[in-house]
Amino acid sequence: MRRFLLHLLPEGFVRIRNFGFRANRKRATTLPLCFQLLGAAPQTDMDKVWDGICAAQLILADCTQENANVFYEIGLAHAVGKKVVLITRSEKDIPSDLNHFDYISYFFDPEGTEQLIEKLRTFIKSRFKL
Repeated sequence: MRRFLLHLLPEGFVRIRNFGFRANRKRATTLPLCFQLLGAAPQTDMDKVWDGICAAQLILADCTQENANVFYEIGLAHAVGKKVVLITRSEKDIPSDLNHFDYISYFFDPEGTEQLIEKLRTFIKSRFKL
């Protein structure tokens, strides 16, 4: 209810987000200008990924469907010495250069998800002492 009420405005008032530097039609040009004027660069998606990898104690990487982004992030994590746990729904999704690492297979259903959580607890405690 509160969320709904936040979107109601009295007659004569207009949402600020529809105008100014955050307006959708001008956002692509005005936000970079704001960052430039503030002397800060906007953070790219890759910056966010890198910051997340560097801040993490442990990386959990789902290799299901052979996502190239995930494999790239696994490489970054290994390069900086992070602990990585690989999970997958199919053994075929683990590439040959990673299949010498231990990985956890799981089924994508409620029972499989609960089993995955338990396998992760056991694996992390035995492997990484976390």
